[in-house]
Amino acid sequence: MKKINKISIIIALLILTAPLFVGADVVISNIKIFDPHNNMVTISWDTNQASKGYVHYGLKENNLNMVMGYGAYDYNHQSVLTGIVKNQTYYYKIVAEDSNGRLVETFTQTFSTKDMKDTRQPTISDYKLLQSTGNAVAISWTTDEATKSKIVYNIIDASRKSTVNQSGFSTYHVLYIYKLKANTTYAAEITATDADKNTQTKYVVFSTSSGTQNGANLAISNIKPLQLDLTRIGDTTALLSWSSNYIANSTIYYGTKANSLKQKIEVSPTPRYEHEILLTKLTPNTTYYYKIVVEKGIYNKKVEATGHSFMTLPKQSAVIIPQVAGDKIYNDKYDSDYDGYPDQEEIVHKYNPYGYGRTISEISLRLKNPNSLEAKNSAYLKNWLKNNLGTYNVSARDWSVLINAYTYSGYSEQAIKQAIRFGKTVHPTIPFAQWQNSNDYKNYINK
Repeated sequence: MKKINKISIIIALLILTAPLFVGADVVISNIKIFDPHNNMVTISWDTNQASKGYVHYGLKENNLNMVMGYGAYDYNHQSVLTGIVKNQTYYYKIVAEDSNGRLVETFTQTFSTKDMKDTRQPTISDYKLLQSTGNAVAISWTTDEATKSKIVYNIIDASRKSTVNQSGFSTYHVLYIYKLKANTTYAAEITATDADKNTQTKYVVFSTSSGTQNGANLAISNIKPLQLDLTRIGDTTALLSWSSNYIANSTIYYGTKANSLKQKIEVSPTPRYEHEILLTKLTPNTTYYYKIVVEKGIYNKKVEATGHSFMTLPKQSAVIIPQVAGDKIYNDKYDSDYDGYPDQEEIVHKYNPYGYGRTISEISLRLKNPNSLEAKNSAYLKNWLKNNLGTYNVSARDWSVLINAYTYSGYSEQAIKQAIRFGKTVHPTIPFAQWQNSNDYKNYINK
């Protein structure tokens, strides 16, 4: 009996002191990249044990902003990477996860899309008759990939056809057709051809107006602001706008000396009637001089507006954050956010009297107006985030908060991006000038 007890004790001790078995790490092997076509590429790999897999990829080694997952536990894996652009070098790494949640990843590697095939025809959309005169029209459209384009046109029911070609590849297209007859309807075929010779044709109809014009009376009008306007002029920003009677491109030259306008911004890179620019990083309490150049539109004329100026506001004092005791806020009831503007004046202009920018409800309304500053900033920011963040989800209210911060408080694109990822780099009521000194901002802005 005693021998049996001794043996049991020895076995128990051996079990307790024996090292626990730890399963081997997942080994990733046999990686292959193949079948690049139509903005997609297939990647496959093997693992030595059943695992899930994720492929992180992007155009920058330190920003693999796209991800594709293989969600099943398997030994042989294959995924199709989408959103791939031709003639680029992509960086990628594979992350494998075993059934115990342990992760193993490869070193960052690359593949090229130089020889990627394209078998899809381009898509023509957003056709617009930008302007029609007595002897000319301006037509625009977009394509979902870079294409060359041409228009073949003729008077309806007439057999004689003419052709206008566009040189170079682009996704936004504008063609001008001249020597047309007044008050006449034309049929046209727009043909887009991509680099792989895939084509699509769109059939449209346009009409000329009465009278013959040559653009000699191209003019700039409705320049704003011509006097102090608190909705347009700040201490470091100025929102300027103007109109042209023919569609055209627009450029502004400005500076602090009337005879030395060294700064230049291309305001309207595509032809239009209405032009608008938000100048930023200006010096407070300073007079700025500027001239406007409108050119390169229909009839290819040019006109300048010179001798204009505006003065920025004095530097606004730092916003004092109200002290909070329970649910009661102690502050000046006439200027709640200490920005130098009375609450009532801010309310009348639909600005938030308790912090920077407009009220969130007003921002939401302005986002629905494609011509508003907020909507234009929203469109730009969405495109920037698409290229620098990839897929993301933001609620409508949170987006209004971010647009408010971006438009009125100086928060950068990077701050908006990191706020979407971590929620730390944009504060809904504290201006950027103060929040940039917070630990949250410093810890997360480049994380």
